[in-house]
Amino acid sequence: AYACNAVKSDGTLWVWGSDSYGQLGLNGLGAQSSPIQLPGSWKVSSQGNYNSGAIKTDGTLWTWGYNNQGALGQNQAPGTVASTSSPKQVGSDNTWKAIHMDNGRAVATKTDGSLWCWGNGQKGQIGNRLAGPAQRYSSPVRVGSDTDWGDTLGGAWGSLIAYKTNGTLWIWGDNDNGQLGQNQGAGYLNGASSPTQVPAPGG
Repeated sequence: AYACNAVKSDGTLWVWGSDSYGQLGLNGLGAQSSPIQLPGSWKVSSQGNYNSGAIKTDGTLWTWGYNNQGALGQNQAPGTVASTSSPKQVGSDNTWKAIHMDNGRAVATKTDGSLWCWGNGQKGQIGNRLAGPAQRYSSPVRVGSDTDWGDTLGGAWGSLIAYKTNGTLWIWGDNDNGQLGQNQGAGYLNGASSPTQVPAPGG
């Protein structure tokens, strides 16, 4: 962990910090104590624990670093644990809008407002109404059929987060610490295997 990446307003992508699994994308392993530029023209980026993802200005999606649970979305066979120290394109689509890399999983949206997840879905983090050890996906899986997902994405201790274009907040996955925000009381352990709206305060 302890790696960082950021896109400047001029479309350049910069990386620094730990590089134990190639999460800096510099085609090697070796920590960097100051920002290093990655080639290309970029729109947005995200840093997970040991992996990274970014979308270029042409709408293509690229990932690199540790591939635990298929988190890089490179369509390897289940159980494959491989790392890549340079950016590799995810599929061939050029309509990606936003990306969030998390611990062993990822969530992204496309310009048509669709929502996609991949990686470890043991606690329902893929959002496809399934959970359990077999729920590992090494390529993007569409979540539902809604087309109003926005460009703000995140994660919270085993859960994933997305906003819709109407400003509502949705979350799914693990709930062992109440991170789903459903006002269920202390000790409520049930997670959610599909996006669940977080009630507004006082609502």
